Amino acid sequence: RDYDGFLDRFATLHPKIKISVTFLSHELGGRHCLPISSGYCPYFVIPGQDDCLAVRFIDFPESAQFEIPVITQVELMYASSVDYSSLKPGVKFKVKEGIKTVATGIVLQENPK
Repeated sequence: RDYDGFLDRFATLHPKIKISVTFLSHELGGRHCLPISSGYCPYFVIPGQDDCLAVRFIDFPESAQFEIPVITQVELMYASSVDYSSLKPGVKFKVKEGIKTVATGIVLQENPK
């Protein structure tokens, strides 16, 4: 079987970015608890833009804490049909669950290995 070919096609359909993200504590209007594993699927919103960009966290560290930046990667869920080109290194974003902002972050790298 051509697993390498499948993985290459999957990576093309679901590109990744490396980010630094800081989750707000519940006292600051954020989550009651941190995401406990990969698979967390919020939206990124760039201040001044209306687009909600769906992402999936793929390697969220278990050692993460509220209000302390953590470096992780996210998968761009709908890259084949949604324009994620605004998520370039240096761009700041809000992490949203519905209308609630639960974290803030900055893009560090496109297509990390």
